[in-house]
Amino acid sequence: LAISPWHLHFSRGGWEANSATFFILTGVYFFFKALNNPKIFTFRGLHYQTAPPQKKYVKVIQGSIMDFEVDINTLEAKYQKVDADTAVEIDEDKAHGYLTLEPDTIVAYLVKGEYNPESEHSVCWTNSPEIKRIVESYVRKHPLTISEKDTNAGPIKKQ
Repeated sequence: LAISPWHLHFSRGGWEANSATFFILTGVYFFFKALNNPKIFTFRGLHYQTAPPQKKYVKVIQGSIMDFEVDINTLEAKYQKVDADTAVEIDEDKAHGYLTLEPDTIVAYLVKGEYNPESEHSVCWTNSPEIKRIVESYVRKHPLTISEKDTNAGPIKKQ
């Protein structure tokens, strides 16, 4: 048996891998590892982009979430529970966020529209009385995990 970083020889043959295969497999592993959210009651959002606007496809791979969207024109809030192997589509004129309801929840996004950090916006979940009521009813006395960016978000900025 001879071992090198990219070539393995056995008495019955060999196996070769190139660096591209190695990095692709490593990248796929770390991509799915990064999707994993081990904490329950993690809130992400509410996010939207204006120039260009983005349409989102959000799929729960494992666990469940309470999914929120806010119409950036009418400020109407909608919400729904989304379980594993279920997906939702978020229109371009909606701010989107979610609350994880189980530990080890995994959520994947597909986004249509080029990313533009200058037109990216965040809305604080407490700006919507309906979303605030729902989040607080789930979290109760448990700690809410939320990023500093989402904690410090303001009201919807109309264009």
